[in-house]
Order: sequence, then structure tokens, then C-alpha cells
Amino acid sequence: METRELWSATPPVIKATVHDDEWRYDVKFDALPWFQQASDEDILNLAKVDWGGDYEADGVAEFCEDTDANVKRLCRGRNRNGAG
Repeated sequence: METRELWSATPPVIKATVHDDEWRYDVKFDALPWFQQASDEDILNLAKVDWGGDYEADGVAEFCEDTDANVKRLCRGRNRNGAG
């Protein structure tokens, strides 16, 4: 009997969202690129803040600016307005 490998129709995705400080804009993005390069310590630090709402989570979104144009627009807008 021949064994066949099953390939997913879409690549793996780690769903994430980022928003501006006033919650006016909300962007959904794939955080997989960050997780692929993150150290165990980076991931544990993100888990310690319940996966969001702190500087560690901001770092995930900022890293993903290069892979998602909407995240880049949101982060640049936040930085331009003096917010982090």
C-alpha cells in the first residue's frame, strides 16, 4: 500500500491582532514570522504578559511590519503620533 503525505492547503498561521492606543484601528496579522525567529525566552516573556497588551507584544507587531503592510501602516502611524 502506498503512503501519501498530506499537505495543508494553506501554510501555518499564528493569528494575532494589533491596535492603536485609542483602539480606533485594529489590524489582524500572521505572527508566525516572529515565532520562527524568537528564542524560548522571548516566547516565555510574551506568555507572561498573557500574549498581549505589553511591550513584548508590541515587539511582535513591530517585527511583523516587514511582512504585513497593514501592520507597518498602523505602527508608523503610532510612532508618528508619539505613541508606542
